[in-house]
Amino acid sequence: MKKILTLLTLSLASLCCLAQNGRDLYEKFSSYENVSAVYISPAMFKMVGGMQALEEQTDAEGFIPDIKEFRGMYIINSENPAICDELYGEAVELLNSRKYELLMEAKDDGETVHIYACYTMDYISSFILLAREIDEVSLIIIDGKILQKDLDTMMSGNPQK
Repeated sequence: MKKILTLLTLSLASLCCLAQNGRDLYEKFSSYENVSAVYISPAMFKMVGGMQALEEQTDAEGFIPDIKEFRGMYIINSENPAICDELYGEAVELLNSRKYELLMEAKDDGETVHIYACYTMDYISSFILLAREIDEVSLIIIDGKILQKDLDTMMSGNPQK
């Protein structure tokens, strides 16, 4: 019985190690040739979120404070067919490994765009946009913490002052 528990524990631990996140995908694919990659750090989000002048000059006041909680934004794009297949496959694997829910799907002339979110009742912890054309794949991942009520406020277009 002790051996079975040990094997089960090791198996679960190895699965956790294999589970990917946005940072893992970014680190893997950003080093490939024929891949465009952009990373926006939490420090940048805090800096932008703290820009009082921006809040006063735009209608973004209801949005700006919320991005301070973002842990990172990862953008990966490629037009290389082999990389596109691999990137798309690993993105789908990531989506299946967590409790992401499809929020939106759009299809037009061979292009498909999906937007997914991982959330609880109170907050959203991750957004993923996965777009695939015949010869291109784009992946945008935003990891962070947005309160559901704040997102509702942002979506309504009525920032609370």
